[in-house]
Amino acid sequence: MKILYLSNSVAPSRTANSVHVVKMSSAFSSVGADVELVVQNRAAAIEDVEVSIFDYYGVDRRFYITKAFCPERIRGRSYFYSLASALIAWRKKPSLVYCRNLTAAFFSVVFGLPVYFESHAPVESGGRLSEQLFRFMIRRKKFLKLVVITASLENYYLKRFPELRGKTYVAPDGADIDDRVTYVTKTVRNAVLNIGYVGHLYQGKGVEVVVALAERMPEHNFHIVGGFDEDIDYWSKKAQGLSNLRFHGYKAPSEVALYLEKFNVVLLPNQRKVSVHGGGDIAEWTSPLKMFEYMASRTAIVASDLPVLKEVLVHEHNALLCDPEDIASWVEAVADLSVNHRKRDKIATQAWSDLNEKYSWKVRAKGIIDDFLFSQQKNNL
Repeated sequence: MKILYLSNSVAPSRTANSVHVVKMSSAFSSVGADVELVVQNRAAAIEDVEVSIFDYYGVDRRFYITKAFCPERIRGRSYFYSLASALIAWRKKPSLVYCRNLTAAFFSVVFGLPVYFESHAPVESGGRLSEQLFRFMIRRKKFLKLVVITASLENYYLKRFPELRGKTYVAPDGADIDDRVTYVTKTVRNAVLNIGYVGHLYQGKGVEVVVALAERMPEHNFHIVGGFDEDIDYWSKKAQGLSNLRFHGYKAPSEVALYLEKFNVVLLPNQRKVSVHGGGDIAEWTSPLKMFEYMASRTAIVASDLPVLKEVLVHEHNALLCDPEDIASWVEAVADLSVNHRKRDKIATQAWSDLNEKYSWKVRAKGIIDDFLFSQQKNNL
């Protein structure tokens, strides 16, 4: 099976979408697909690193990466790039065109190619034209399926576009998992925890919760891994004087696991409104990559008690959940885990087990491919 994966990403870069498309390309290939990932050829936006894209994201070289033309200083450059991407797919005639790029998905459908389109937010967040392209696309025979990352987002689309009924597939984000690793209880000396947060520092990600916890719990060590330089500068000033809080800066995706190994507890303090790179609010729809990376690390998770996160996390089962606005509840949860290593181990191990069974990148990729093959078989009957 040949998959042309049309993204809107620049790689390597610091964006979560670039991590997602590279990891999924690797996962598709790991379950037997012949995969070619298309990314933007924009030198000005590429992260300046000395390693290959594969090494940067920590994936094997088992799929192809093609960089499609994307002009730097032309208005509407994304449409030029999307058309170039779709033309690559048209020339190669894959079994499936898988898209994280709405405009490329639209062009691919126009070219008569079979399309799965993956969405991580309501289509109108891209503007009125995006909604018009989407509405046109989903009514065409070659549009096969809309993949969404949460049940909440699926419900939105089905209410807004009832013609999608029977054409949606929920696939939460994922993480790599290494089932060869034997779990060992993470060492805690004198009940002092190393507590970590990994990810971007945008508004609504909850960095203020991490800072507040560090201020109220000076007996523990807090670590923040990630963020753009300007965001790190902003929060470093906010946390000035807190000797138990350390900013490690941005790390390549391949390095993140090394930090997670050292943490006893990890925090997912999403707020009721969450900004993303480029703007917008994703709080109601998000399926955070770091949630699954936390689960893969077998580290006890303390997270916000928000409906979209509760699609995966269950209080006292695979995480402890707190009101995002009630710092006292976060203090109580961390204090509980600091003295109760059995609970730490229990929820960490259960999260790892849940990931292994339902949320790894490989499980996600296999589910999508099986869905496609089943629909093709059904149509041929």
